[in-house]
Amino acid sequence: MVSLGLASVDGALPWGGLPRAALHEITGPAQDGARLGFAVALLARLRIGRPVLWCRTQSALADHGALYGPGLAAAGVSPRQVIFVTVAKAADALWVLEEGLRCNGLAAVVGEGITPRFTDTRRLQLAARGGSTLGLLLPAAKDKPVPSAALTRWHVTSAPTARGSGLALPRRAWRLALQHGRGIRPTAWHVEWKDAALCGALAVPLADRPVEEPAAALG
Repeated sequence: MVSLGLASVDGALPWGGLPRAALHEITGPAQDGARLGFAVALLARLRIGRPVLWCRTQSALADHGALYGPGLAAAGVSPRQVIFVTVAKAADALWVLEEGLRCNGLAAVVGEGITPRFTDTRRLQLAARGGSTLGLLLPAAKDKPVPSAALTRWHVTSAPTARGSGLALPRRAWRLALQHGRGIRPTAWHVEWKDAALCGALAVPLADRPVEEPAAALG
């Protein structure tokens, strides 16, 4: 189980955190790096010495560029523990992800830049259930959400920092929306993240606001 370090967010999950042996989907706007930041924050929370496999399509690399090594390190993820794989086709990425999820030698597998069909995500979810590897899927941001077998789906956008929080800068702020999941009620929070502590420093529920961009129901 991966704790997000935020009681209100962990408490909204039936498992008290994010299950490792499962696929989780993270969406967000095309020009917003918040979803990447959230994915890296989750990897930092793993606190496991095993490497991470990060598979990107060439289009994702062209759109967003290579991940910044010092930035990963500052967020708590050693670049030396990340295996980067770049592929040309979505089919190749799906093969890499499925094989990675079946490998217990990896702490996590990240797939960036593809939007799999429901049957594809079901295969990935089944592959994850057989091991102990966390699966994170970051679909192409320009694509609309489609039905998915992922255990949870999150939508993350950048947000202004809360006034009067009493926290020292710098910090990152997100609007974190848990959109879908098995046994989950859609909920959103304003989260301020402290890299040095590898945890959220502030999580304000946004229960009085609708969860943005409702996605297709998960299977």
